[in-house]
This record gives sequence, C-alpha cells and structure tokens, in this order.
Amino acid sequence: GSVAVRPAETETLNEHTILKFEKEVLGFYFSGHPLNSYRRHISMIANAHIEKILAAGFKPGEIVRVAGIVLQNRVMQTKKGDTMAKFELEDLSGNISVCLFPRNYVHFGAHLAAGKMVVVTGKVQESDYGTDPFELIAEEVLGLYDAMNKWGKHLLLHLPEGILFDEKQLTELRNALGKSHGGCPVYFKITTKARTAYVVETTDRVNLSDDLFRDLEKLVGDKTWQVESGF
Repeated sequence: GSVAVRPAETETLNEHTILKFEKEVLGFYFSGHPLNSYRRHISMIANAHIEKILAAGFKPGEIVRVAGIVLQNRVMQTKKGDTMAKFELEDLSGNISVCLFPRNYVHFGAHLAAGKMVVVTGKVQESDYGTDPFELIAEEVLGLYDAMNKWGKHLLLHLPEGILFDEKQLTELRNALGKSHGGCPVYFKITTKARTAYVVETTDRVNLSDDLFRDLEKLVGDKTWQVESGF
C-alpha cells in the first residue's frame, strides 16, 4: 500500500546537506564541489593549492594560505592537557592534513566544523605519517569572509564610465556600499568609451560579505568586483 507522508515531515534539503550526503554515499560530489561557486573569492585570497603543496611546490617552512572545506576534525588533548586539533582540508585540487596546536587552537579552534569553508594560513612541513609527503602546521584558521576582511587591501569595482552620469544607479551603488560599512577601502576602476581606464579612490570603507557582493552583482553585474589582497 502507499504511505501517506504529512507535509510537516518532508524537509527541504539545503545544498550543503545534499552535498554532504553525496560525499558520504557516493564518495564524491555529484552536484559539484561546494567550493565551485567560490572560485573567484578563493583566487583573491589564497596563494596556494593543495596539489602544489603535495607535489613539493613549496619548501618546508614556507608559509602558504589555502582555502578549503574542513573534512574530519579530531580534537585531542596533549600530554600537558592542552587542547589541539588535527583535520583534513580539501580544496578543488586535493586533500591535506592540518595540525592546529594548542597556542593557536585557543584563538581559532571555534572555526573548525566539518563541512565549513575556511582559509588556513600555515607552514608547510614534511609529514612523518600517512601517505602524504607534506602536511600543514596552521598559524591561523578563519572563515572565508573573515579572511577576506583581514587580508583584503581594497575592493576594486570595475564600472563603465556611464555610471558616473547615471544619478539613480550611482546613488544605489553608494547606498549598497554605505550599508556595509567596515574597514576595507573602495576604488572604482572606470572604463571610458575609448577603452582607456582610470582608478578613482572613494571615501567608502566596507565590510566584505556575501550580502555586499550579491548587492553589487545585482546593481552592476557579475564579476565586476575584485578584492586585492597582499600575499
């Protein structure tokens, strides 16, 4: 016989739940990797891919910044009774083991949750265990937008010259920037009809967030914003 399902019991699965389920059941992401929609963000903030680290592209002791998803996270006690963690970090190129020792765990341990997107700044070290030749010793673990706000030097908006003469659009743009007040300076890169470009420094200072980027894309189009960060 058929089974009646009451609507209250059917739960809409969010994208992350679906991806986690796929990874557990299939061993890979069928709907696409969760980092896929953040490729642009990651390219602006990370200076290393895991594949390159594992292929000895960086010397032991070198500091790298990698963005990825936290996989298994094991929290453990040292002999002294301090808390530390070991976790697996996965980006679009591979997986690497990361150690977060007690002095840094105190500051950054709260950012560790399975499936969370983080930016790890850490030291490349030769690994003594497992099959991978290298691991990371984490100095810092931040959420994506925390990392963008910490490392982003300025926000650059690519705009056509016409916007400067479109009072309505310009006001909407300034409102979106004003709504997201923070510490990151904003520059406009204006392209003229003659295809030359010049940069204008604005008085705006913003907090970089998903909401801000969505607002900007709605107002001036996809791929119009760029965060310049210092590596």
